[in-house]
Amino acid sequence: MMMYGGRNRQQGLTRYEFLWVSIVFGVLLALALGYYQRLAAESQRFTLQLQARNFAQAATVVRAFWQLKAKPADTVELDGFVYRVNKRGWPLDAHPVAPGAGALGGPKRCERLLFSLIIAPESATVNSGSGTNISAKPDTEGGCRFYGAGASKALYYEYSARDGGVTQVFAN
Repeated sequence: MMMYGGRNRQQGLTRYEFLWVSIVFGVLLALALGYYQRLAAESQRFTLQLQARNFAQAATVVRAFWQLKAKPADTVELDGFVYRVNKRGWPLDAHPVAPGAGALGGPKRCERLLFSLIIAPESATVNSGSGTNISAKPDTEGGCRFYGAGASKALYYEYSARDGGVTQVFAN
């Protein structure tokens, strides 16, 4: 405290006041962080649900086009992509219609399928990177498992090329 002309003037906070303000701020910060983490997890789950729904609809469009135009062929050209389909018309793989686009198949087929069905139709240009944090893993029957963003493998959906079904799973 400083004395000016006989009056007491306090400058700043005392140690105890500062301690209480710090405690209240810490509690509020902890509550806000917990709320943010819940919102982030919910948004990842919601994003994956939307992507699974869009993937299922796009695979159905490829199959419908195959039934109308290309049946019984094993490839379908649609929206700038060549899709390799199974005997029931469900897409297995895709690549852009371009010279030197590469062969179908291989370990990256699920990533190419995701890119061609969902990501590329929404963008104005088609480039080699998908721009998402989704990872994909092919299975032996032509289907794929698509994992959500982040390191956690708890959020994913599966595509079955046998019947075109998309199954959403939220716990590993």
